[in-house]
Amino acid sequence: MTNRRDFLRTAAGAGAAVLAGRLDFLSAQTPAASGKRREVFVGRKRVKVVDIHGHFLIPDEIAVVKDTPLAANVTNTFNGTLLLGPQRIQALDDFGIDMQVLSHQGGWWYGLGRDAARQLITIQNEKLAEWCCADLATSATLSATRSRRPSSCRA
Repeated sequence: MTNRRDFLRTAAGAGAAVLAGRLDFLSAQTPAASGKRREVFVGRKRVKVVDIHGHFLIPDEIAVVKDTPLAANVTNTFNGTLLLGPQRIQALDDFGIDMQVLSHQGGWWYGLGRDAARQLITIQNEKLAEWCCADLATSATLSATRSRRPSSCRA
């Protein structure tokens, strides 16, 4: 680029290309028609879509947190697609997601006492392992840990 005009022309062209690409990407995020599995293509080739950051909830968590201020973390999203079950599989199909790597949503259990946190994380890890083992083709897992502090990790 030899002058400001060339620079601005190049920058405007690059910005337009980015915007056009972004609009195509956003339109690809709309769910498929009900009952039909969405398929994603690059060119004419079907590609496997992997969501590497999926969160989940398990009904058994309610028993651990029901009498704590953290109960809303579970009950507020209990009817959505975070819940492991048929509605989650349908959501994956609707968005064309072939595989999902799951981890528990956030570290909100730090507000629990040690015993309750240990119980909650045990439930989360065991149920998530069951879910993933039931369908290895669509799920993988990242497990939770009890604490960020090594001294708290002793049994």
